[in-house]
This record gives sequence, C-alpha cells and structure tokens, in this order.
Amino acid sequence: MYFPLIQFRFGSIPNISIRVCETVKGRISFRELAMIFPIHFLLSTLGVQLLGLFLPHTLEKYAINPITYSETNLWIIDFLREVFVNTIFCVGVLVVPELLKINGIKRGYALLILYPLYSFSVDADLNASTFSPNMLYALRYVNKHEEIPLKQWCHVLGPVIGGVLGGKIMRTAFPDEKKQP
Repeated sequence: MYFPLIQFRFGSIPNISIRVCETVKGRISFRELAMIFPIHFLLSTLGVQLLGLFLPHTLEKYAINPITYSETNLWIIDFLREVFVNTIFCVGVLVVPELLKINGIKRGYALLILYPLYSFSVDADLNASTFSPNMLYALRYVNKHEEIPLKQWCHVLGPVIGGVLGGKIMRTAFPDEKKQP
C-alpha cells in the first residue's frame, strides 16, 4: 500500500549515483538528497549486519567480507575509471528502459544491454565497480575495518562524481518535459 507512494516520492532506483544524478537533473531537491544520503549508508550497514546474524558461519565470511580494490594503479586512474563507468551507468539506467519502452520492447532487457558495465574493470586486478559506495562502507564497518584506506576512496567518490556528470548529461541530452502551468 505504501510502496507506490514511496516509489512516486523517492524514485524506484535506490542507488546513490542515481540519486545524485536525479538531483543534478532537478528531479530531487538538495534537501531531499541530504535526507536520503545518510539513509542509504544506515540501511546498507543494518542490512549487512542482519545478513551476518542470519547466515550460517561458513557462508558469513564469504557473503560479508569487505570489498577491497587493488592499490597498484595510480589513484587518479582508478578514480577516472570509476567516474566513467558510473556516469555511463546513470545515463544508461535512466535512458535505456525508456528507449526500449518507446520501441515496444520489454524494459527487462535493459539489464542485458547494460551488462558490459557490470564487468568494466576499475582497478589493476580487473575488479568491477560496486556502483555503491555505501556498500563498500557497510561491509568494512561490519567487519570492524572502519577506515577506508585513502587509495580506496576513489571507489567511494567516483560513483558520486559519476552521478553528477550523469546528471549534467541527462539535463542536456535527455531533459524532462516541461510542466504545463
């Protein structure tokens, strides 16, 4: 009963990059983003904590281990790769389903079309982006690794900056229809 109201109010894609993109595009106010941002981190941390409580001990170490990226590349290289893939992700997630809908194709194929983004490497070990800095933090926090190393911060900041650039692209290339007065 409440889900359609929440979906109407906050959108259907609970991802920090997408939320930042929609803020730059003008769909979400900065005030709403300031409210949503900590909620993403809190709920991710709570979800990982609960998952750790309910999983058998043998699966727990695999399911909630912290995600670590290689630190052999220069920080700026990993940062630029993270920004690039998250910018394309934001634009793709918001545009591809609409293009499919316009052409009479099921929107479910959008994930298949966007699949190459999920395997685009953002570090020297060919690891893909998590598209979710809140999950990087949550997994480290629950495993008592509360600090994110400085060289790993490119994977926290990259999705946010990617959201900003994605929003600028969306505002320019795919503007929303103007509301009639």
